[in-house]
Amino acid sequence: MRRARLAAVLAGLGLASAAVAGPAPTAARTVAATTRAEAPDPAPAPAPADGGFLLASREQPGQIAIGAFGLVPGSQVQFAEVVGKASTALATVTAGPAGSAPLPNAARWRCDRRVRRFTAVATAPDGGVRQASTDLRTPGCATRIALDVPDRVGRGRLLRIRLVDRWALGDVAARLCTSGAGLARVCRSVRLVPGGGGVTRRVRPPADGRVAVRVTLAGHAGIAEVAVGRVTPRPRRTGPVVLTTGDSTVEGIDSGIEDALGRAVRVRAESAAGTRLSGTGEPDWLRRAAGQVRRLQPRVVVLSLGGNEGFPITPRGTTAQVACCGADWVRAIAARQGRLMDAYRQAGRGAVVWLTIPVPRSAAQATIVAAVNRGVARAARSRSHVRVLDLGTIFTPDGVYRESIRRGGRTVRVRAPDGLHLSAAGQQIAADATVALLTRDGLLD
Repeated sequence: MRRARLAAVLAGLGLASAAVAGPAPTAARTVAATTRAEAPDPAPAPAPADGGFLLASREQPGQIAIGAFGLVPGSQVQFAEVVGKASTALATVTAGPAGSAPLPNAARWRCDRRVRRFTAVATAPDGGVRQASTDLRTPGCATRIALDVPDRVGRGRLLRIRLVDRWALGDVAARLCTSGAGLARVCRSVRLVPGGGGVTRRVRPPADGRVAVRVTLAGHAGIAEVAVGRVTPRPRRTGPVVLTTGDSTVEGIDSGIEDALGRAVRVRAESAAGTRLSGTGEPDWLRRAAGQVRRLQPRVVVLSLGGNEGFPITPRGTTAQVACCGADWVRAIAARQGRLMDAYRQAGRGAVVWLTIPVPRSAAQATIVAAVNRGVARAARSRSHVRVLDLGTIFTPDGVYRESIRRGGRTVRVRAPDGLHLSAAGQQIAADATVALLTRDGLLD
């Protein structure tokens, strides 16, 4: 399953899967940024590697997947992580018949190191050597632990405190402190467990009052209060929810948004690498959106989706497929994008910020991305509560691919080696632009 996810990301680049060996609501407008049971889809036009052949992705919560693509079948790929001046070998993978070499679960997220850097050295059967490096920004630990307590318990009854590791790694210990309602202040170390089951600790407050619960991990604290006995629970103060979602192009941008907004806003990052709306992808996205809205009721949805498109579309009410990327396909993808916008708008209760994808390096991908971006603009035009944030105005202002841009008086590499995704620095720039829009337009008020 994990290899399949990474293969889906590689396939989104126009490449086949690999063989592995080894271990505020206003009218819609476009904003110029200033800071399967179904039959498989036919493949879109392939996107050449153009010299970059390494991709890193947040495959699932807590894990980083990396993969090399566009290689000679049988090439030996040595993956490593770089920390400072040191390099730690991860694994050697043999490129399969399709020329791809995925390494799922290559590294775990960490609280103390957010930007991760990886290298790959590929040696072809004829002795030719290629090298590449890439980086990726992972989420911080501010929201790693979910703290679950009831609003109230009876005096002398058990109070159950549940800690869940949202990263599902269980490789660290948190500090849990309780006090109040007759309880002396006690702090203890609680080791998080792998998976989503969580750890439960129990206390029995002997008096009416309020129990303060505080959990700390890597300098970040979560606080809750529980009323005991005849004391009335106080309303919980929770900020609005910002959902960041989409395909792998949103990864890294989401964690930058979370860092900038802090605890005043609850940012929930739920990317789905390798997914799409074209081909047979729309039903999955509509189901995903419905579930997210039901669970989170987000005030704002920040969405980046379009890195894996280009598949034929059968418009509703027809039987004929429309191939990418002419006017008919743009109308068809816009209809699907519009339905997804509607799901996230929640009949006006929420707002959508759709991030466009800057021009990629590959000419084939650039054609697809341009059509996707035209669809987004078309879908948003007739819908209120939708913003389109044009990241091309930052990263490709003249409509031409750029690996680096000038920022703050220096040259910054903003694109990943695959020529589609943003580098860690580019992800931060995109996050800053998104937060500026959210703040300027009062979408969180």
